[in-house]
Amino acid sequence: MSKNSKTSSNKAIAAWTSLGIIIGAVIGSKTGEVGFWVSMGICFGAALGATIGKQN
Repeated sequence: MSKNSKTSSNKAIAAWTSLGIIIGAVIGSKTGEVGFWVSMGICFGAALGATIGKQN
């Protein structure tokens, strides 16, 4: 794995985790369970980012 692809993978993880936090905060504010949904957003966002980062 080259340094360039590792950087790309890290950027994908960061972007998807950020998106997961935002989506989790929105869902959590609507349902009243912000902590649960933000943590779920972080988990799913990081997983998606890692998967997409490996493919690129």
